[in-house]
Amino acid sequence: MGRADVLVLFAFDNVLVGVDSDIHIARALDADLANTTWSKNAADKKIDRAKTMDEFFVELAKHHPEVTHEDIRNAAQRLPFNQSILDAVRLVVDDFGATCKIVSDSTVFG
Repeated sequence: MGRADVLVLFAFDNVLVGVDSDIHIARALDADLANTTWSKNAADKKIDRAKTMDEFFVELAKHHPEVTHEDIRNAAQRLPFNQSILDAVRLVVDDFGATCKIVSDSTVFG
């Protein structure tokens, strides 16, 4: 078969993973703080998702200084990935030799 150089996915939340990953990870670390932070910022359209997550992590560090990078990584590893999309990505990467780049609303993975 042919060869593709790069597969670019322009979505992450609700496509590659079946949830909003920011909220999912934040709630896994401190559900009450996550709900408070997201609710407070939801009405202000000038505050974007990245700033909301920054605020959440600052508050998390104040309230729970014991939370480590490993705790955050473990929360991210528990994201519910969409198996059919993962299978499609694996096909393109393994069978066609593509490099996969994921472009999310505020982050680039790859």
